[in-house]
Order: sequence, then C-alpha cells, then structure tokens
Amino acid sequence: MLDKATVLTTLFTIVDDTMKGSVVIQQALERPEPAPQLSDSEVVSIALYQELIGEPREDHFFRLYQEQLRPFLPMLNERSRYNRRKRALWAVILAVRASLHLVQEACKWKRPLPLTRPLFPVSATNAARRRAISLVLPTMAYAPAK
Repeated sequence: MLDKATVLTTLFTIVDDTMKGSVVIQQALERPEPAPQLSDSEVVSIALYQELIGEPREDHFFRLYQEQLRPFLPMLNERSRYNRRKRALWAVILAVRASLHLVQEACKWKRPLPLTRPLFPVSATNAARRRAISLVLPTMAYAPAK
C-alpha cells in the first residue's frame, strides 16, 4: 500500500508533465489575468486524486480531506473556488485522464486506474464537447502501436 505523499507526488508529476508536454493543453490554459495561487496542474491532480480514492462528492471530499491535503498543497482554495476552477478545467481533466489511460495501457498495469467518471459533464454544450475532443485527440495520437 502506498502512502498519501507518494500517491500525490507521483500523480502531480505525471499530470504536470502531461500538461506541460501538450501544446494543445497549454494553448487551452492561456489566460490574460494573473496566475492563480493554486496552479492548474494542482487542481487537475486534486480532481484525479478525488476520483482515485472514490469520493464522488466534492463537499464530502473537502470536509474529509482538506486538512490532510494542506501539507502538500498549502495554497489550497476553499471548496467553492476549487469547484469553479475544476468546472472550468473539465476539458483539460478529460485530456489528462485519456493520457493516463494510454500510460496504463503502455505499461500493461494489471489493476486499472479507477478513473471512471463520465467523459463529458451533463451540462456540457456541443461547443464544449468539441473543444474537449480537440484536446484529447492530439494526446491520443501518440498511442503506442500494438
């Protein structure tokens, strides 16, 4: 069994490398305003960690794990701000999840990662879905040949 520090560090490293390595994701993250205190990579990592531990509700997740996450993420926002950032980054989270599934297939892991959320939020518009697909497809183009 891995400890929380190892899981969070490994997850953040993979997410950060994936996000910095994708030109498409970097273009999607460009914003004119100042950089937020909690980076986009940290928000995506927290969202994926929430899925990995199997906690579907953000209010429960924050109530139970906020103090435990503070040593790793000292700039962790309050729940409402985290929710807004997570909703704004859902297409990026989808692209990173797809990349993680490709890594999983390439490494031939025996136990699949429990990232089982639906691909698109129910409230996503067609334009938002097209944007998400455009983020995921370039990432998937690097899939290893079987």
